[in-house]
Amino acid sequence: MKYEWKKEEKYLYGAKQKAEIIDVPNQKFIMINGEGNPNLADFSDRVSALFTLAYGKKCYLKRRI
Repeated sequence: MKYEWKKEEKYLYGAKQKAEIIDVPNQKFIMINGEGNPNLADFSDRVSALFTLAYGKKCYLKRRI
């Protein structure tokens, strides 16, 4: 069964009329570290690797469901 985070975690991601403090559960993220000009090849290479990893993980999880 597909996990629909937009519905399940609406309280985390939905727009609010007024600011409020909420408790955010622990989550895991895939990210890259770096600084500097995003127009350079190093940034492009890192983002490409991040996309490849994230897309591969998404496809893997879809096959398991």
